[in-house]
Order: sequence, then C-alpha cells, then structure tokens
Amino acid sequence: MGAAPLYSQRAFRFPRAGLRGGQRRGPAIKGAVASLLAELGTTESDVSRSLSEAGVAGHRGDPRDCVVARYLNAVVGAEPDINSVSVGRSVVWMSRRGLRPAVRVSIPAPVRQFIMAFDAGVHPELEGRYRSRARR
Repeated sequence: MGAAPLYSQRAFRFPRAGLRGGQRRGPAIKGAVASLLAELGTTESDVSRSLSEAGVAGHRGDPRDCVVARYLNAVVGAEPDINSVSVGRSVVWMSRRGLRPAVRVSIPAPVRQFIMAFDAGVHPELEGRYRSRARR
C-alpha cells in the first residue's frame, strides 16, 4: 500500500496572532507560502521528488492547474482567506476573498527551474489526466 500524500498529512495554518478579520494577513500568507515553496527542495530534482511524493499531478503551461498550483491549493486552499492560486514562472499570485489585494510570492530558483522543465515536458510522470473542477 502506498504512502498517503504529503500534503494530506500536513496540518497547515497561517499565523493568526494579532490578525483581525483578514486585516494585515498578506504578510503572514506571503511568509507561509514562501516557506512551503522553499521546503520543496534545493534543486529541480528535489522539487520533482517532493511533488511526486506528495501525490500531486498537473498540466503543463496552466497557471492554475500546474503541479505547483495544485500543491499549493491542496495545502493552503482550505484557508478561508484564499480564493485562488495562480503560478507563473517567477511569481505565485493568491487572490483573496472580498476586496483584499492579491498576495504575490516570489518563487525560489529551484522551483522556477522545475516549472520551466515541467512545462517543457521533462517530468511527464507529474502530468495529470484530469483538470481540476475549478477549470471545468
């Protein structure tokens, strides 16, 4: 029997100390997501391995349905303040519910290298067969 996906084992919570009603949560969200991205690994291979072990798959060239977006959605998507996650080549954008500004997080170099390689078809084992429900 295979191991459970990494992200389902993780109890992820954004820091809430001193935060009221979503105010000033942007920096807390940004720091938490930056840490998640850094924890994926220090090389492109490490990132690929981490995402594979997490049981995540996605679609090449799709900012909202790529492997990294699906990973972040699985880990932080249940956070009530997050509406959607979109992954570019160098930045993650997380839209927030209501009129709050989106949070922008720079993607670390190993994750950027992985994204470029994945989009070029280097990691076919991480390509998913189905689109997420949000994209249908």
